Amino acid sequence: MSDRPHLTRWREKMTKDRHHLIMGNDSSSYGRELDRGFPFLRFSKEIEQEFRESYGALIVPRIRVAIIIAVLIILFYEIIDRRSLPANLVFWTSLIRFGIILPVLTLSAALTFIASFRRRIVSFVILPAMVAGLGTVLILLSNYAYGQDARYHSLILATTVVYFLSGLLFRASMIYMFSVMVLYVAGGFFAGAETPLVVSTGFFLLWMNMIGASGSYIIERATRVNFLQRRILKEISEHDGLTGIYNRRAFDTSIMRLWRHAARNRKVVAMMMVDVDHFKLYNDTHGHIMGDECLRLIASVLARYARRPLDFASRYGGEEFALFWFDTDASHVREMAEGFRAEVESLCIGHSNSPVSDFVTVSAGCALILPGPDDIPEELIRQADSALYLAKNKGRNMVVFEGAPLHPQGSETDV
Repeated sequence: MSDRPHLTRWREKMTKDRHHLIMGNDSSSYGRELDRGFPFLRFSKEIEQEFRESYGALIVPRIRVAIIIAVLIILFYEIIDRRSLPANLVFWTSLIRFGIILPVLTLSAALTFIASFRRRIVSFVILPAMVAGLGTVLILLSNYAYGQDARYHSLILATTVVYFLSGLLFRASMIYMFSVMVLYVAGGFFAGAETPLVVSTGFFLLWMNMIGASGSYIIERATRVNFLQRRILKEISEHDGLTGIYNRRAFDTSIMRLWRHAARNRKVVAMMMVDVDHFKLYNDTHGHIMGDECLRLIASVLARYARRPLDFASRYGGEEFALFWFDTDASHVREMAEGFRAEVESLCIGHSNSPVSDFVTVSAGCALILPGPDDIPEELIRQADSALYLAKNKGRNMVVFEGAPLHPQGSETDV
């Protein structure tokens, strides 16, 4: 019997499903973000949240350094002011420094050592930045009000620290720039400063903040590109180059992590081990190129049965695959396993030399376990592998679940 029509239909479906598999995994979502570009420095909701958590962990040391430098600047200018300014003005400048700026900076530094807070630090960092910047402007305006010379070089130092050491993202830096400019210009006129001084200093601050904001944009964009590239490389290292699903390394890492999670939370986990029936005969008949395409298509079908966030499909080795379900039950596993087996057969991938069917089929073994604190995931793998061995001995093209094979028709019999 010629399998040319089946082969043509299979290739068309394989192209569509392979595209779905690649475009549906996490690595391609990072790749799409990179290809799409992000001129407004914003990712999709899920990736943006992941970026902010990653970026928050990255900037914690920088925030601590920025706060230390800011405190040193505060102490330096406090010493200078006490030596050169009238006492009544020093009272107000000291009040701003030690009553507003320093407490906020100290609290911010302390919060960076709290693990639960660090996840939200990207959104919080604008607070100490704003307090430091606006507090410095208030000190500058106090000098104006008492007829003293403008010391806006302190604002230069504060702004430099905010833009390049605090980890402020671009949007937050724009809020900072706008707030500093509005407070300075409005406050300068209110404090009675001469118009030429307010205008000239205002333009100077504008250019300084524009340079800082531009640097913030460039740094953030480079950071986002680096984030996507690192995630893409991580996904590449975890995925099988042929099929696009998890490789054996990712399988070992993921099952150990999820096993511990299940043991802590008393959740049932399940494993399905899959073997392509008489795949060596298929390779010998159709060649290794077609064999590779066959494995790709089966993997794309398998991936669709790992629908929930903690489920995953992987290539276990050669023509063997594995599917892991987290927090499941026997009926769900039976439905998923038999659905997968039937869908593979319905692809009608011609296999004329197979003693089982005219088409490529799979055998599968399933096992469920409620992990205990002393259990190991190898026990789940061993049980699923034993069930797979039984399915192959019983004639293949079936699913064996805890000693009871599910025949292609779906009826259950005792072993």
